[in-house]
Amino acid sequence: MELNELYNFATKYSDTYLRGILSKIGLDLHVSQEEAYRILFGTELLEDKDNDRPLSKFKRDILKELKIIP
Repeated sequence: MELNELYNFATKYSDTYLRGILSKIGLDLHVSQEEAYRILFGTELLEDKDNDRPLSKFKRDILKELKIIP
């Protein structure tokens, strides 16, 4: 997701909706929460994996600032 998509996501959808999407991705695709997060946001969930994907820390910081993630 790009910055404008992250912003639109934050303003349109509730926390409950986000948790539902992550759960559905995990169940439907049989993937871990970490993989579901990566699929949805295109970034790593765990900070120690920031170097595995370009701009991962930047995107996570934006997600936190927009209060999409804690």
